[in-house]
Amino acid sequence: MPVLRAALVLALLPAGAAGQQVEDLVNIRFASDARVFAVMAAINAAGFDLDAGGAAPESPRAAARAWAAGLDDEVAGRLRTFYLDRGRGEDDLRQQARYLSLALHMGPPPGFQPPAAESGLPEEARGLRGFENLLKDLWLQRGLARLWEETRPAYDREAAAYRPLIRGMIVDTLAYFRTEARVAFDRKVNFLPDLLNAFGVVNARNTGDEYYLVVGPSAGPGRPLRSVRHEYLHFLIDPLVVKYTAYLPEERPFLQSAGAKARVQPHVRADFHLLLGESLIRAAEIRLERWPGSQAQAQLVRAYEEGLVLAPYFFEALGRFERAEGSITGVFLALVEGISWEREKRRDGEMEALAAELTALQKREAEAESAGARRLAETREKLERANALLLARSFSEAEALLEEVLKDDPRNANALFGLAQAAGQAQNLERALQLYADAAAQAGEQQWLRAWSLVRRGNIFLVEGDSGRAAQEYEKALALKGDLRGAAEAARRALEEMRKDPPRQGELMQETAARMQLEPSW
Repeated sequence: MPVLRAALVLALLPAGAAGQQVEDLVNIRFASDARVFAVMAAINAAGFDLDAGGAAPESPRAAARAWAAGLDDEVAGRLRTFYLDRGRGEDDLRQQARYLSLALHMGPPPGFQPPAAESGLPEEARGLRGFENLLKDLWLQRGLARLWEETRPAYDREAAAYRPLIRGMIVDTLAYFRTEARVAFDRKVNFLPDLLNAFGVVNARNTGDEYYLVVGPSAGPGRPLRSVRHEYLHFLIDPLVVKYTAYLPEERPFLQSAGAKARVQPHVRADFHLLLGESLIRAAEIRLERWPGSQAQAQLVRAYEEGLVLAPYFFEALGRFERAEGSITGVFLALVEGISWEREKRRDGEMEALAAELTALQKREAEAESAGARRLAETREKLERANALLLARSFSEAEALLEEVLKDDPRNANALFGLAQAAGQAQNLERALQLYADAAAQAGEQQWLRAWSLVRRGNIFLVEGDSGRAAQEYEKALALKGDLRGAAEAARRALEEMRKDPPRQGELMQETAARMQLEPSW
């Protein structure tokens, strides 16, 4: 999911500018923000259409697009001209980031007043002055204020939906870093939904002592929590990188190494502080995910190839941190002082060897998966043929196929059920009882097979004259849930017959034996 970040040192926003507060959670404020809404609605009307086609009909974005379609041509033209003239050839993703920065520096509606001086805006938002006049007209004269009141509940619901997710993420992250809340919460985090943006976009802005996470809508039922966590890790780690700048190693060899990587991100190539912080954060993310060894190694290789050349070092260092004591704030100096170019310059060869090893492992796993699929197809084909033979009463041939299946898979419930049927038809009732019991035990999620195995055991006990044990098997079948493919009805009828006319027990036994027809085993 796309994430756009900017580290900005700014004056605090005006009181009340963040809009309606939903809830305070320690130092996390969940809020809806009329400024973000207004700016995003305006650029949707001006031409921002990233992911617009995927918006659900009842979503705020669909409502905003419908509102924009109703604007008169003169107003719509002014918006489009402003957006295109100041686009500087940038794509929609970069454009929305610029306008979001502008939104966070404006006053509240209806004035949307930006800082008096151009220098009061972050660099990316400079050149957008004058947009506030368009916003004021839209808000007061074109129904934007009414649209905000109509869509605000959806923003509040989105903030509320994130509340437990972010609470859990913060608790887990602080626990991993063994950091107390009072230490981590020297700054305030503001969470703002942005439901008029593209799917999964997470924007982060640092405004001095305030940190903003502005999160776009989700394409599905899930939320982009990993992207949110990534930005929260920046909230924790970036101040430490700044604090210990004087202790960082000589940056030139690391930047040169990162720049030589085929998939290096441009911002990492030029900024050692960012390279170091992103490397540590990526290593922490891999640790927090607790992936199996090969998956974690694959993520490390990918990070390294993207220019995060210190990710392997920090991954190893965090492993030692997990086994030691103290918080991340207490050991951070030791972490950065432990970085050695003499050691790290050998990483290229190590990571190339690891990448080759992972490629070979993936090939072996793919071959094993292919072989497993072939075996599964062969088993399915044998079971199909065995079922056809059972129904044709060719029992010996069916048994031979089913035994082949059990040779490869001794716990195959379908094969055990088929063999039990063959044994029952051959009047080998003790063997049939055991095979049905084994099939029931191995049925797994195939509740219908378990149920029919129990019914068949009940039928055999009834034929043998043991009505008590027969009733027990029928009752077990009736206790099962789900689609039992008629087994529950069969068990219920058998119990009703047993209880209705005990003197007819002998006749019932004969009728039951006659009803022991063959059933497909899968």
